[in-house]
Amino acid sequence: MGKVKGTSSHLNKDLIHYGDLMQKHDVEDIAGKLLAPVLSISDFISEKDLPTEIFNHLPGIIYITDFPSLSVLWLNYESFKTLGYTEKQIKEGGDHFFVELLHPEDLGVVGGVVEFFRQRKGDFFRSAYRLKHADGHYIWFYGTSRIMKKHENGDPMLLIGFAMDIFSQIHSDNKLRELLHENLQLRNKLVINSLTNRQKEIMILIAKGNTSKQIGERLNISSHTVETHRKNILKRLNFHNSAAMVKFTMENLYSED
Repeated sequence: MGKVKGTSSHLNKDLIHYGDLMQKHDVEDIAGKLLAPVLSISDFISEKDLPTEIFNHLPGIIYITDFPSLSVLWLNYESFKTLGYTEKQIKEGGDHFFVELLHPEDLGVVGGVVEFFRQRKGDFFRSAYRLKHADGHYIWFYGTSRIMKKHENGDPMLLIGFAMDIFSQIHSDNKLRELLHENLQLRNKLVINSLTNRQKEIMILIAKGNTSKQIGERLNISSHTVETHRKNILKRLNFHNSAAMVKFTMENLYSED
């Protein structure tokens, strides 16, 4: 695929536009603007088509299926990376290549999808299933399918689907939590470094349950001065009450005492 051309403002406008389409579930409109006409797995739309470029690099499998034959007509490039097969291998595998990749215990999922759409119970179907990776192990996916185009009599013609590697998603979520925690620790460290030694000392004494009078006597300052420090600390930390300050102190300062 070619590089995306245009300014970042144009990119944002296109992303917002197609994001709105997805939210409205206007799948046939998406098909016309993004993916059609799609005739074979290698017959990709023009390289200059920005949305297809986005679809090709989303972290998951995106596919278009001919409903009557259940043959895959289009795949995004990320599918090859996720499953480990080359485009040539998938093409040589025939129309039912992906059905054959299903774990034997999950073959009923295909039947469930077919019956759901054939009986016109809805236009949207979710399911979990396993697909065989090129190295032989099975990967759990959480997938969604939606009718993309219908025949004049209302029967499904094309399905568009998205499938996410469940365990990769869990790993990504865990990694995100780790990064957010690291960012929070860094932010807290910067905040702590911005406090004076006196302010940190008072925070620790407050966290230990001392009153303003007790703190004043210990530090040889007035209780009014202690209260002034408390208010300034709350303002600096952007906390609305002392309970939040005590929690912050216990998590970030108390161990230093």
